[in-house]
Amino acid sequence: MNRKIRINYYAIGIFLAIFFIMIALNSYTPYVADDFTNMYTKGDVRVSSIADVIYNQKGRYVGTNGRTVAHTIGALLLMLDKYLINFLNTIVFCLFIYFIYRFSRLNDYFGIDITSKKYKKLIAKNKYGRNLYKAFYILLSFLAIWYFTPVFGQNYLWVMGSANYLWTSVIILGIILFIREMAILKKTLESVPLTLFIIIFSFIAGWTNENSVPAMIVIVLYYLVKMKKENTRGIIYIVFMLVNMLVGFIVMITAPGNFVRMKYFREPGSLIEKLAFRYSNMSDRFIQYLLVLFMINLVFLIIARLFYIKKNMEPEVYCFAGFISYFSMILSPTFPPRAMISSVIFFIISIIMCISVIGRVNIKVGTTILTICIILLGYNFSETFPEAILANSKYFDEFNARELVIIDNRTLNKVENIEVLSLKTDNKYVAAYGLEDCKENHNDWINSSLSRYYGVRSIILRKE
Repeated sequence: MNRKIRINYYAIGIFLAIFFIMIALNSYTPYVADDFTNMYTKGDVRVSSIADVIYNQKGRYVGTNGRTVAHTIGALLLMLDKYLINFLNTIVFCLFIYFIYRFSRLNDYFGIDITSKKYKKLIAKNKYGRNLYKAFYILLSFLAIWYFTPVFGQNYLWVMGSANYLWTSVIILGIILFIREMAILKKTLESVPLTLFIIIFSFIAGWTNENSVPAMIVIVLYYLVKMKKENTRGIIYIVFMLVNMLVGFIVMITAPGNFVRMKYFREPGSLIEKLAFRYSNMSDRFIQYLLVLFMINLVFLIIARLFYIKKNMEPEVYCFAGFISYFSMILSPTFPPRAMISSVIFFIISIIMCISVIGRVNIKVGTTILTICIILLGYNFSETFPEAILANSKYFDEFNARELVIIDNRTLNKVENIEVLSLKTDNKYVAAYGLEDCKENHNDWINSSLSRYYGVRSIILRKE
């Protein structure tokens, strides 16, 4: 007998809204900063083939950093037309939100003593799994990401930024969800080819991002311990995946380019003094960017535990993973706000898990909490989204105007010291926010990249 397919029109409507929001923002986003650099090989040849990408990544691995997977994705994207890049980034962002939502999904009886009459009545009464209730989680996931991401434009609109953080986050969350279904939902592996692919793909996941991977490893270790304790089938596959993750991570962090790059950052004092200075700086920035989100997470952890004292430690582990992701960057001499996105993601997932626990015990309370969160975050979105569109539109127009100046000068055969205006934005939903722009020195890396892109000898900043 064929199973009836149930369509959640609420969820479809929300994803369509997210799609149009992100496609609009992407459409107003030009190339910025490192995008211009990554379009070319060291020999000033425009990257146009897989061979060029491989050549570039070999050089990066030796001379810049070991984040080869992320930069390969970025290089492949930059080979495409910008309209296609906008579409792909929008689709991947929607997939990213869907993956976060998936952490709210559990079997009706998961974690609940089904022999208890109390919980049987509650499950029957709550009708857990209603379409609107599920759709609320999707909307909350998007609104939370929108509000709490420190530099939204850099993470999700900037081409190289999205490759480093959006695309790699999708890879990591996909692997974690696969493992979670085996460890928590007790799903068995039915497809051998898919299983082998996922095991191999876990190596790529381990090679994605310096601070996301340690958090992922902590989460996988938790699932391994849980599977071992409960004698769950398929644990050997998770062991293989974890080993591959560790190998990929080692390949990334031991890249010669990491040690070359560290020489560019000069920090006084001994190693202990450097670590102490970094920790102090990171603590201040945690308070600035993540403290509110963490405190919300902590409140929900307490509430969920009060609602169901016997629930597992999954939400707490994801909260801890957020800390691991953040403070693992103490080993790096630099920590830009865009790298904090991993902590934001894991804190939000932990919150969503907590609300899911509450909803299984009492869907009315769960729905009320979701509604309140959506109203509060939705109010912020209603104010910031129009501003984001206007800021992106303004930056895009100014970028096009500057481009016309360069092209006009080139047409008139004036190809040296072309003067352009600086492009500035103070809106975090613009890709260029916080990134470098054209300088007065024509030999600066960004000036050289722009000159190469437009086919002129040199570009300089016009003095205002």
